[in-house]
Amino acid sequence: MEFYLIRDHDFLTEQAIQKYTAHFSGRMYVLKRYHIENYLLDEDVIAKVQTDIFGNSTNAAAVKEKLNTIARRILAEVLRDMVAFRLNLIYRPQDFSLEDFMKDSGILDSSGEFITEKVEQFMSHFKNKTETITTDLVEKTGQEALETLITDCKEELRQAVIGEDETIYFGALSYFYALSREIPKI
Repeated sequence: MEFYLIRDHDFLTEQAIQKYTAHFSGRMYVLKRYHIENYLLDEDVIAKVQTDIFGNSTNAAAVKEKLNTIARRILAEVLRDMVAFRLNLIYRPQDFSLEDFMKDSGILDSSGEFITEKVEQFMSHFKNKTETITTDLVEKTGQEALETLITDCKEELRQAVIGEDETIYFGALSYFYALSREIPKI
């Protein structure tokens, strides 16, 4: 049986999306929008519901402007979460495996004691691996890298808010929460 997956975009980078889709051999689709719920953010439909159900005469342009106002209001929170998410992509997936190192290699002698030389090899390999990963993390999250990450995130969000990139529609749940408090005002 084959499975196919659909995943929210969240704050994934294009590199992370490519990695996901390659890993699942084309059986994973990453949505273009932040959450699947964001596909429900249709200005025409929201305007119709506002007018027909709530008796608030409005149109799609007014709804879009209201959504944009809400987006601007929560932008700092979204930027915070986006940067944190992307830093987690850097820090969490560290691979400490040593592949076939010490495969089929005994580490205990015939009396049940650890073989000092083997333990030292083991420690040396993990020490080197840890140092390599630490150096890589420092490079990826040093001052300049962090500034670049934040600048890139800010630009993505700016484009989403000013309408150049509507694929993000970040924070559907935040939108819905904010809209639920402001339904009569749309």
